[in-house]
Parts: sequence; structure tokens; C-alpha cells
Amino acid sequence: MYALTVAAFALWLSYGFMRGDWALILPNAICLVLASFILTMKHLPQRKKEAVAHTLDPER
Repeated sequence: MYALTVAAFALWLSYGFMRGDWALILPNAICLVLASFILTMKHLPQRKKEAVAHTLDPER
């Protein structure tokens, strides 16, 4: 599901660049970064997920 979402955001981002339309580029770039992060985290081993979580929130 997230791979499809990342692909969709990448395609919309490409379309926005081709049109030069910042209303398409900005939100799709933000969503692409966030969805890519989620996809990456889903594929990491548990130990690395915990390391990333600790880096993002040290008080956890």
C-alpha cells in the first residue's frame, strides 16, 4: 500500500514539475517525504526501528 502511495506522490510531483505548478509540487513533495519515511520504516528490522525511534524521541 505504501509503495503504491509513494509511487503516486512521485508521479504527481513529476507532473507538477512538468507544469511548473507549485500548488502540485509543494504538497506532493511533503507527502512523498513522509510516505517514503513510513515505507522505509516498515522495511527496517525491529532493532533499527527502535534506534530511529530513540533518535527522534530520546526521552522515550
